[in-house]
Amino acid sequence: MQSFFVLLTALGSVVAMLTQLLSGIPAETGSHGASQVTSQESVLRNVQGDIVVNGISVGMPRDTVEGLNPDFPKTSTDSHSETGQHLAEVSYKNSRFYFTPTENGSKVERISVQQTPDGIKIGSPILDASAKYSAPIHAYRSSNGHTYAVYDANSALDLAWVFAYDNNKITEVIITSGLEKYKADAKAAKNGS
Repeated sequence: MQSFFVLLTALGSVVAMLTQLLSGIPAETGSHGASQVTSQESVLRNVQGDIVVNGISVGMPRDTVEGLNPDFPKTSTDSHSETGQHLAEVSYKNSRFYFTPTENGSKVERISVQQTPDGIKIGSPILDASAKYSAPIHAYRSSNGHTYAVYDANSALDLAWVFAYDNNKITEVIITSGLEKYKADAKAAKNGS
């Protein structure tokens, strides 16, 4: 019976420690408060294979994004993708969200992140992306002077990973819609059209 109480006490200590860690309570001598934790980018792959960044995914309407994230900025700046597409850019929690107009407002077209859920990140060798996602489906140099490699992120959802790179190091990580368009562009480039 006494060993049961010892075990129960130890278990209680472990639960208390885990609760502290998960709630973001800073250690007495540390400075890792909850405000630092909440400002970090969160990138994950959900059970459907969609990439979710801070609760936001490609294709999500802007009003839904703002409803889920009350602190999401209301203003945006004009931007263009490496393919020349006109976009509205919003920076939020270490990510950049790009919106395209729709009939009823706008939707997330692409998201620039620090890393993929698989750990391929800015500064990684571009070969790490090929090792993880197979050969790129398309590679090109944009008129902006940067080189890009495109990988299949989820063909069922028409999602692509686009990696900008220089000197074989990744300089930007983007999850975007339009995988099929990138495949068509690659085919056209291969055929010389």
